[in-house]
Formats: sequence, structure tokens, C-alpha cells
Amino acid sequence: MKTAKYYIFFLVSCLFNANAYSDASDTNILTFPEALGHSTWQEPKYKHYHEGSKPYQLNDLYESFGDSETDIINALGKPIKRVEREIPNRHDSEYNVKLIQLFYDGLVIELLTNHHDVSFVNRIFISDCNMPSDFQLYLCLTVDVLKDKLGQPSIETDSELTYLISVGDIGTVPLRIFFSDGVVTGIYANSFID
Repeated sequence: MKTAKYYIFFLVSCLFNANAYSDASDTNILTFPEALGHSTWQEPKYKHYHEGSKPYQLNDLYESFGDSETDIINALGKPIKRVEREIPNRHDSEYNVKLIQLFYDGLVIELLTNHHDVSFVNRIFISDCNMPSDFQLYLCLTVDVLKDKLGQPSIETDSELTYLISVGDIGTVPLRIFFSDGVVTGIYANSFID
């Protein structure tokens, strides 16, 4: 029963929309994209990429701006906005985890701190092609050039490419690449741990 409770909490947390605790009144601030709308967890029919693959290497850039709030602020300066919230720890409901979102022009970074005070970048969404980082190698490319670099996506829609990154027996994280008019407009990358 306890295992079932964790799976239910996992499903709910996957569907959790970060916009729910960001300030929707400021429409100029970039927020995390909505959940995929369908489960990709343990979905065997989709192509999966593994450690060392090009999509894995791109997803691994989520710590490009640092791996702590101090490092990120030292690298990028004070954020436009900072939002902090606690939610239940999906691994141990007795404890909460702290989520901190740092908002910059064309970039939002979320940090997670667990009950052991271990903090790390949980996810990142970037859309600014001019922000100095390794993401510049991928942002604002045409979709065809991006596919040549990364390979075929696991899932493709008319506005998004999703590459499913398998992490050993831990599970899968989605690397989501958004595009408009055939040009990459945003990259959403996740941590491999939680």
C-alpha cells in the first residue's frame, strides 16, 4: 500500500504545474511549460536515449549556471524574481522539500533542497538565444539542424520535440525542446535525481 501511495504521489508530482506558484500576473516572466499531458514513464514504445548520447549531454547542461543558488546569482546576478515553496517529499511524506525558482529574462531555474539540506538544480527552462551558455549551441537552430545534432526525438508534435533520457534503473526524464516556425524557441531540462 505504501508503494502504491508513492506511485500516486509520483504521478501527481509529474503533473504538477510550476505555474501554480509563479506569479501569473507578470506575463513577461518565463515560466516552466505545462506537463506533457500524457505519461512517458516506463513507456516502452518510445525511443529512449542513454548516458553518453547527444540528448543526454544536452540535458546535462541543466547546471550550466551553477549548482546552488549562490553560484547562480554569482554567475547571473540578482534574479528578476525569486519564489520559494515547500511541498511534500515524494519519497518520504514525513518530510517536505523546498523548491526555489529564480527568474531571469528568458530563463527560469528551479532548485530543490531535501530534508537533509542537500540542494541541487532540479530543472531549467531557457528561451534566450543570446544568454551566454552552452545552450546557445542549440537555441534558435532550425528543427532540422537540431535533429541532425541530436537524432530523432522520442516524441514529436507540431511545436515540441521530446527526448526521453533513461537513467539506469532510476527511470526516465524528458528533455523538451520547443519550436515555432521551424526554429527552436526553448529548452526544458531536468535533473536526473530528486
